[in-house]
Amino acid sequence: MILPCNIIVFVFLWINFAESFDFTGRYKLVKSDNYNEFLIAIGIPYYKRSVALRLKPEQVISKADDGTYSLRTITQLYDNEVKFRDGVQTKWERPDGEITTSVVNINDKKWLEKQLGRTTINVERDFNQDGMMTVKLTGNGVTTTRTYKKI
Repeated sequence: MILPCNIIVFVFLWINFAESFDFTGRYKLVKSDNYNEFLIAIGIPYYKRSVALRLKPEQVISKADDGTYSLRTITQLYDNEVKFRDGVQTKWERPDGEITTSVVNINDKKWLEKQLGRTTINVERDFNQDGMMTVKLTGNGVTTTRTYKKI
């Protein structure tokens, strides 16, 4: 028999687990599928695509005391940082130079992001206990999956 107090304890423990997952760290790209097709679908010109396909980005995630996350993308050619809070609309610049209005919703070990700009891009970052981050980007009906390993 489940008592109401048992349900409250379960919900409390589940919420604490979801909030206690540590997303922070440095992640290195280890695999990329369908990336060229994705870049074509969102309208990235050939010369920018040819450069983007050769880059092996690292993503560095940190969290400030006020709950603001920083997502920094580092490559051989550029260093881009965006800051956001869970569920709060933010303006930021994508690596292709476009300024977008974006919102990231954190749900357990997933970040669900919607970037509104010339092309709407949905981003799903899925973190696991093994230090892997799988990033699925979808734009104009084409999806790419990029896998990062925590280093």
